[in-house]
Amino acid sequence: MALGVGFVSVVDGYGRVGHWMTGWLAQQCLTSEAIEYVRYLLPHHNGNLAKAALWADEIKHGHTYDWADRLHYVNPPKPCTAIPRNSCTQCVVGGIYNYTNRLLSPEYTREEKEEALKFLIHFIGDVHQPLHASGRSAGGTEVKVVFDGRVTSLHEVWDYMLFEKRIKKDFSNSVNTYATHLLTELATTWSPSLPSWARCSLPKTLLLDRSIPSSIPICPEDWATHSALTACEVVWPPYDQHKDNSKWDLGREYYENVIDEAELGALQAGVRIAWIINAIVREVVEDQGGAGREVTAEEVVSWWSGAWSWVRRLVDQSDETDVEVRKIYSAKWR
Repeated sequence: MALGVGFVSVVDGYGRVGHWMTGWLAQQCLTSEAIEYVRYLLPHHNGNLAKAALWADEIKHGHTYDWADRLHYVNPPKPCTAIPRNSCTQCVVGGIYNYTNRLLSPEYTREEKEEALKFLIHFIGDVHQPLHASGRSAGGTEVKVVFDGRVTSLHEVWDYMLFEKRIKKDFSNSVNTYATHLLTELATTWSPSLPSWARCSLPKTLLLDRSIPSSIPICPEDWATHSALTACEVVWPPYDQHKDNSKWDLGREYYENVIDEAELGALQAGVRIAWIINAIVREVVEDQGGAGREVTAEEVVSWWSGAWSWVRRLVDQSDETDVEVRKIYSAKWR
């Protein structure tokens, strides 16, 4: 099913295809209890994380949520440096903590928690896009480049154009086939690394928000720092070498050199969204003696292991996923 013509992309977000993919991957890694919890919180999306992941960019076209614009990114204090503790509350790091706390708290209504979940899954996607943690040139939005013959911004290249090219070039424009490929990569290539993705390099005492239980595998400072360093080491150097060449096309050699890093960020965002939701459900909903303990490596692997069964199902599946995504991408912004 061809999708290229219908793609509608979003500036200053992770891109619709990026957010859809992270939400879809997260959905496959939820526990059965977490699936029910998500259905309860997201009735307007039928419990679909892939669709809900787009919401925080959709609302940016009105004025009601103007205050949330700054929550989509974080700027390191100096280029190519770590995101320090207490770096900000009004940024993507603070946003992730805030909406995790809202989901954990009994003080908020279902409607408020629905909003919190939609913000949370979106911001986790954003923080894994390197240019959302790079203060240079407004995250690359001010840098004009050429990608496959099209004049665009470096930010847009990383938001969605890398993924669109990958889907068109290697997966016959099928998001369904691409999703199956990424899920297979999780179950094979990245399986040994999964436990490390749930660990924080910073001790709890050094995190911005120390009130969140240690059972919740959340450390956005780590994720933002990795993105900031990736921006410095992967995103910018090739551009800097060719920025005086107006005809240099990022859709060729540059694409080949960076697509793996872009995909890794999407994979990590997807599984971390799922792990956090799974842990919140165990902490708040189930609370049967398991609450409060830290997540073990075995649990991390078991949380996503059920996703492997989806690979075979998707291979034999009709193009339902492609049809769904085409509808999303064909929607007109208001």
